[in-house]
Amino acid sequence: SQGPQQRPPLLQQCCNELHQEEPLCVCPTLKGASKAVKSRTQPQGQMQGQQQQQIVSRIYQTAKHLPRVCNIPQVSVCPFQKTTPGPY
Repeated sequence: SQGPQQRPPLLQQCCNELHQEEPLCVCPTLKGASKAVKSRTQPQGQMQGQQQQQIVSRIYQTAKHLPRVCNIPQVSVCPFQKTTPGPY
């Protein structure tokens, strides 16, 4: 029975940084961070599109709900869409 304060250190650090942002900037900051992570998860050899898309999807899902996880006042979910470079 862990309280809400029992977050992994990395998540706690992330939340601390978000709490220092202006509420208006929380989502743009998360979107920028998601893009940065996404650009680092380019397919390498065996890791083809399907697997990469799952990772990218998870990155965006996490980022989307991070404000709620971190209890950011005025922001609970960031409404950005994941922009996946698809085969279309």
